[in-house]
Amino acid sequence: WQEEDCIIFCPPQLKDFSFVEKLPKAHVELVGDLWPPSISIPEPQQSSYPEKPCAGVFTSGTTQSPKLVLYSKTNLVSSVENIFELFKGLPIDNIFCYPQPFHTFGLTLGFAAATIMKWKLHIPQGKYSREHHKIWLESVNSSSITLGTPTHFHDLIHDLKENNRQAPQTCSSIIGGARVPRQLWLDSKDHLNIEAPSIGYGATEASPGVTHLPPGVEPTEDGEIGAPLKHLRVSLQPDGLLFSGPSLCLATIQEGQLLFLKDFVLPDVIHVREENRWVYQTRSKWFINRGGEKFSLERIEQDIFNAIQIGVLGFPLADARLGEELGLLIQCEEEKFLEIKALIYSLLEKVFGRSFNKDNCMRISKLPKNENLKKDRKAAQEIFAKHSHQAQPPATP
Repeated sequence: WQEEDCIIFCPPQLKDFSFVEKLPKAHVELVGDLWPPSISIPEPQQSSYPEKPCAGVFTSGTTQSPKLVLYSKTNLVSSVENIFELFKGLPIDNIFCYPQPFHTFGLTLGFAAATIMKWKLHIPQGKYSREHHKIWLESVNSSSITLGTPTHFHDLIHDLKENNRQAPQTCSSIIGGARVPRQLWLDSKDHLNIEAPSIGYGATEASPGVTHLPPGVEPTEDGEIGAPLKHLRVSLQPDGLLFSGPSLCLATIQEGQLLFLKDFVLPDVIHVREENRWVYQTRSKWFINRGGEKFSLERIEQDIFNAIQIGVLGFPLADARLGEELGLLIQCEEEKFLEIKALIYSLLEKVFGRSFNKDNCMRISKLPKNENLKKDRKAAQEIFAKHSHQAQPPATP
């Protein structure tokens, strides 16, 4: 930030570095511990940037075809200033970020806020684990704000209860990256001793905020996300939420294409209540948001078919900890189901580095399709829900 350099945060799964060719001409340094020994990085070749990028992060679920989102200082300053204007009056001087490879709002907002607001940054190193909750306990105080996904806060509450630990009082938090249940906000106040929790909504391309439920304002229903930040132009379209403004990212790079954006559409279904409280309902496109990390259902289906020639249909299932989990209908013969199920979940763990819930699948003789003969994911959800209900043991009198 001080030297006018640009830092690109690369997730561990990243294998395609062709995006570097589209960066502004500069000297490239590799920093960190995760680089393979024989990595070859191309030279940056681009010269036609309207502003100099200062940082870049990758959107999740795109490791085969990575999408890099680049920010200018204007993007990050406008985002940080407009979000934290809502926090005036709170004595914040340090910020704790729960990091994950694709926790882009923590990487963007957390790192940028610490730099721009001159706050102390606390960020645990290494793969997310229970140790991070212990570090949180040792790091935070009455002037701390904590950034994390719903999964992080859910796990922190569970860890404190399990170990009979008392949370110190902290002044605020931002829960973001996935749909936030109202109960989690209440539990953050009651069990985590956070004086004024808040809820953020946005996108990597928004640097990252679009709307915000201010600190201390209690949500009245699940998915409530406050109102749009005043520096953005926002409108609800048939295909989602359209926004533009100074915190719209400088550029994106994907599949060799460098794009400078004038606006961006978030493919979300959002309801606006009369008192201008916005409520996030679901994504209008089919992928799952698993604890803030997004997975394309079409990609999952294609990867499985390419590997073992088995037809599957993916759909999102509600999950208390992660927000959403992967559901699967598997088209196969009954006697081969257990073998194929084991193959599928082993494959998914190998490809994505994640252990999906193996109970969230069922065998089916034919995958459901709609009247246009396209995959019917809504029908898949209904079939699974009915199957799960029937599979429950009868209630004890």
